Amino acid sequence: MNSCKKFTYPLFETICISNGEILNLEFHRERFERSFLAYYKISPREDIFKNIEIPQNYKEGLVKLKVSYNDKDSKKEFSNYIIKDIKSLKIVFDDTISYNLKLSDREYIQKLRRKRGNCDDILIIKNGLVTDTSFCNIVFNNNLEWITPSTPLLKGSMRAKLLKSNIIKEKRVTLDDIYKFKSYKLINAMRDIKNIKSHSIDTIR
Repeated sequence: MNSCKKFTYPLFETICISNGEILNLEFHRERFERSFLAYYKISPREDIFKNIEIPQNYKEGLVKLKVSYNDKDSKKEFSNYIIKDIKSLKIVFDDTISYNLKLSDREYIQKLRRKRGNCDDILIIKNGLVTDTSFCNIVFNNNLEWITPSTPLLKGSMRAKLLKSNIIKEKRVTLDDIYKFKSYKLINAMRDIKNIKSHSIDTIR
């Protein structure tokens, strides 16, 4: 908690809006309530997602809504969004990293990301287990099903939705398991599994 004292709003949620429709709000609300309780040791008094008004110029296309909050207030920021094609991942190791809440302070993760070399992003290994990239959960494919590691740094809202709908399954994935898969996709609130490209497992290095 002390690491986020410099932030007026130490926690946030990123919500996808598609052509004026707010997506997966129930999963964001669940995480907000859980995160608020974990961070402030009390339950939230207000629903920060209630009565979201989308500005007219953000009612078409793919839009990112960032809702930042503290124990007294919240703010909403809208921006147009283009999905980036992340084609390669650099494996990095860190056995001490912790990011189980969606914190505004991402300095440590960004420090790790600078180790990506000529890759597009990183894949973080903690205690021999696969976790996340710098801003996505990962799902692996073995030509039969999609598998997401049971040890993510942050349990994403899209990950929660896909698990609940049985589109993906959760399993323990070790470093050695990575190359048993054929391909992977990177998911988050803005990246639904059906809307993003998969990449060959050999682009993880």
